Amino acid sequence: MTPIKRQEIISAYVFAAPWLIGFLVFLAGPMLGAFVLALYEWNGISTMKWRGLGNFARAFGDFDFWQSLRVTSSFVFSALPARVVVALALALLVNRIRTNQNLFSTIIFIPVVIPGVALAILFARVLNPEVGLMNRFLELFGIIGPGWLFSPQWALPGLGLMFLWQSGGAMILYIIGLEAIPGELLEAAAIDGAGAWRRFLRITLPLLTPIILFNLIVGVIGNFQYFAPVFVMTQGGPNKATLFFVYNVYRTAFQYFEFGYASALTVVLFFLIALMTFGMLRSSRAWVFYRGAA
Repeated sequence: MTPIKRQEIISAYVFAAPWLIGFLVFLAGPMLGAFVLALYEWNGISTMKWRGLGNFARAFGDFDFWQSLRVTSSFVFSALPARVVVALALALLVNRIRTNQNLFSTIIFIPVVIPGVALAILFARVLNPEVGLMNRFLELFGIIGPGWLFSPQWALPGLGLMFLWQSGGAMILYIIGLEAIPGELLEAAAIDGAGAWRRFLRITLPLLTPIILFNLIVGVIGNFQYFAPVFVMTQGGPNKATLFFVYNVYRTAFQYFEFGYASALTVVLFFLIALMTFGMLRSSRAWVFYRGAA
């Protein structure tokens, strides 16, 4: 190996060192620690007691575990597909605007960059059943608004509305995808007599499936770790209607001081997310179209 080549390799490791150290200290290390701690019973002070798989067995008999899994799954499989549709519709709308397109896309994107806690405080006021803007808006149409965050039936849909309001990030990706679609394909289809809806179903939508897959995977990973809005707005209530999985982990660890059991829950969550991600990647072979692929 020449001295120049050796120097390039050393430089590469030096530049990568901050990320590698951060990864080991703040991600890989805590993950490994959680896997180990999941096998013990520990309250953070007393001596750790070996539990083996006892914490996992306890989870499958715990009502709060199943409730948090139901709530999180309901949110993922309802709000996430709704965001895909809303974001795609917004992208199609913005893409048809010929003047001030950047202005409209920026306005729609702004909620994405608002800090999560600030956004949660804002929406807690918007969804206030007495003075909130949402119920005031519904009153214009003669509709009596629900209790939203104070109602077990409407608290989760209320969080879903806030989630949909942040569709701008996904919308930007769809806009990029729409601009990358060759115009000659759409023009040729139009010449052959295909209408706008048929062109969308046969050309536009298939070419956007890689972006849809990416948004679904990122959305599943993010939604199964949904925490800040729940912590600020509902604290898992009312009547555990918004007891999301990660909030249940937080409550178990830092309110009940059952760190071993909370670690076991995080391990279950890790494998659950990994399994769902793997399933989506496997299923993508049947519905995702990569332009230029053989």
